[in-house]
Amino acid sequence: GFGSGKGKKRASKAPTRSPAPGPGSEATKLFEGKHPVCVLQEVCAKKHWGVPSYNMAGSSHMTGFLFRVTTDIGTFQPTTSSHSKKKAKAQAALEALESLHDLYVDVLSSSRTGF
Repeated sequence: GFGSGKGKKRASKAPTRSPAPGPGSEATKLFEGKHPVCVLQEVCAKKHWGVPSYNMAGSSHMTGFLFRVTTDIGTFQPTTSSHSKKKAKAQAALEALESLHDLYVDVLSSSRTGF
């Protein structure tokens, strides 16, 4: 019948705004709540490293998507692929942020309180 409760179910969990990085990551604790792509762009702007550019490093609906990100100071690519392009791009940004952790701690600390 109409009100039997069978059929559609609502998701009880709200979607997250950004991919969940590894729980023990020091770098990710600093920008909690911000998307890694946005954080990397902010860091590059503050350090005058140019705008990060993202390129597809590999793709397949079977194996996933893999992006690499290039900045004025280097190219970074995660070791694992993602099931979506959006998540793969975020993983590339996260890989760069993890690698650059010591260089951008001061930038992130100041961006939390304003510019």
